[in-house]
Amino acid sequence: MTSVSSGSAELFDSGYTGDGLEYTTHLAVDLARGTYLIRTAFVQPDKRTALVLVHLADQTKSA
Repeated sequence: MTSVSSGSAELFDSGYTGDGLEYTTHLAVDLARGTYLIRTAFVQPDKRTALVLVHLADQTKSA
C-alpha cells in the first residue's frame, strides 16, 4: 500500500479515536512531503500482548 504525505502525522493507541488525542499520550512525527510505501506487521505472542509495527519507506527518493 502507498500513501502520499503532506507533512506531519500523529501516532496513537488504536483504542482511542482521533478526536480523543488531547486526552491521551500520542507521538507527533514530522514526515517529509512525498509518497511512502507502507508495510505493517501484526504480532501477538500471547492473549494479553499484541502490537502492530508500521514501516514507512520513502518512495520519492531515487536509489
